[in-house]
Amino acid sequence: MALKQNSTDIEHILTVSLIVGYIYCNIAYLIPYSISYTVDNILIVLSALIFGYIFAILLRQKKIIYILDKLKIRDTGNMYLWDDLMDNDYPMKISIGYEDRIYEGMIHNYESYSNNPHVAIASYIIKDNNRNIVEDFSDDNTKIVILNTDTAKYICFEYAPNSSESKDLKDLCDFHNCFK
Repeated sequence: MALKQNSTDIEHILTVSLIVGYIYCNIAYLIPYSISYTVDNILIVLSALIFGYIFAILLRQKKIIYILDKLKIRDTGNMYLWDDLMDNDYPMKISIGYEDRIYEGMIHNYESYSNNPHVAIASYIIKDNNRNIVEDFSDDNTKIVILNTDTAKYICFEYAPNSSESKDLKDLCDFHNCFK
């Protein structure tokens, strides 16, 4: 549930949760070994929390996207594009261009549940449209700037060389060279 945006369909979520919980408890009670009724129920609750956490982590992994890609399924299952673009394992650089300014820096954080999120960047430089530096906070680790990407003209990402995103982009570019 922590991965989902607040939903207005509470009745449906509650019904599905009760059904899944009922099935999970019945499967757990099929285990022939029992300590005591109370301990068994505590272990069922703890195991449900652990399995739910592991399941959520697996759903967020880029490997799932890779498997779907191999199956020629181009939809990642994520509702928001930024969930597919973010690399949670390595730092990312971003460049966001507006009418009169360009902001370049490291992504510190971004707003979830939006295709046009607010982005907090650190170690940033502000440039004018001629690429002249207006302000330089690249060595100041006490400042961040929060930018609204909804009004941006363009957004560029730069991934770390070891990033899985870099590998994915390399594979795509290698495939693109087949068309030349």
